[in-house]
Amino acid sequence: MDGMGGSDADKEKKEKLLGGAFSHTYACDELNRLIFTMDIMGKFINRIATSFMMLFLQNCCFPNFAPRSKENECVDVDSGKFALITQVGVIDQEYPYSVYYIMSNDSVLVCKGYGIKMIRMKGDTLMIKMDGEILYYRDKIKKYRVKLLSLK
Repeated sequence: MDGMGGSDADKEKKEKLLGGAFSHTYACDELNRLIFTMDIMGKFINRIATSFMMLFLQNCCFPNFAPRSKENECVDVDSGKFALITQVGVIDQEYPYSVYYIMSNDSVLVCKGYGIKMIRMKGDTLMIKMDGEILYYRDKIKKYRVKLLSLK
């Protein structure tokens, strides 16, 4: 038209805005897209963090309910050692403790019972102190005698 703001001028303004010129509408649209993307990523990261925290709590704060054997005490002798084996990680259940005579490639059960407190050697005699019920024990193993001492 005549250049005084007719229909040709309107087309130029619209082309400038759509052609990449900075405008408040464009900035608001980009900001909304960024917020939407951050919201999605935030929810994703939040879920991952929550999952890791739940795994941490499950593995670290709650005990394992399966019993595990642990060598609690050990008495070395000439040809091996006597070891007191206890059960750990057990809730609301009492498992018997065991005393084994361990040689280089073999082990022999010496005593099994509840409430075994400690083992000591005195000369050639293994002293087993306990305050519970005895399930099994040997009087002698190899050249060593076994003596049970009750703490009751």
